[in-house]
Amino acid sequence: MSKKPTYEELLAIQKDYEKIVQEVSRLRIVEEALLNSERSYRRLVESLERDYIIYSHDVDGNFTYLSPSIANVLGYSQDEFIGHYADYMTDNPINRGVAEYTQAALRGEKQEPYEVEFWHKNGHRVQLRTTEVPVFEDNGNVMGIEGIVQDITELKRAEAEREGTIKKLEKAFSEIRTLQGILPLCSFCKKIRDDKGYWEQVDVYIHKYSEADISHSICPDCMEIHYPEEYASIYSEKDED
Repeated sequence: MSKKPTYEELLAIQKDYEKIVQEVSRLRIVEEALLNSERSYRRLVESLERDYIIYSHDVDGNFTYLSPSIANVLGYSQDEFIGHYADYMTDNPINRGVAEYTQAALRGEKQEPYEVEFWHKNGHRVQLRTTEVPVFEDNGNVMGIEGIVQDITELKRAEAEREGTIKKLEKAFSEIRTLQGILPLCSFCKKIRDDKGYWEQVDVYIHKYSEADISHSICPDCMEIHYPEEYASIYSEKDED
């Protein structure tokens, strides 16, 4: 007949059981965290493959590594996109400062992200935002550059469209305010005073502050006063008709 455990032994067994339960719970938490981390990493990689290129090049500017995502961003395979980075740059003025940024990085200086424009394999222009850092040898000398570029072509296009829309709205609102405001009109000569205090003819003012075109003509009343003979000739013929 087996001996019954003492109270102290039962208490020790209970504590051991609680430790096992806590350890299993901790492992489950770790497992869930790893699973979430894996999902986040997968989403990050998928995003990088779509819009980003990871690269490295030596001190002479020749690429030593390109991520496979270059095919999604620029249309080239890793084997096709070889040589010097300048071979793929467009004539866009923003590319003029690329050499200075690269030389500064090769001197070991930290650089802010900058924009460049490359040719896509299909001939289209692709705007990129570049972030790069120097890579050092054990002796402290710079041996090359590592960086990541983001395709911002659609972002820049959307920004340009937005800026264009804002300018059109600002112009429209400005014209509306001008035409709806109280205009200081001279009681005698009928000139209008502008915001700077200058008096201008009505037709000049309207043409300057709106998109309306002015066509000059003479109303019947003014024609009768200033050109009575022409008035009589014109309107007598109309009466006859």
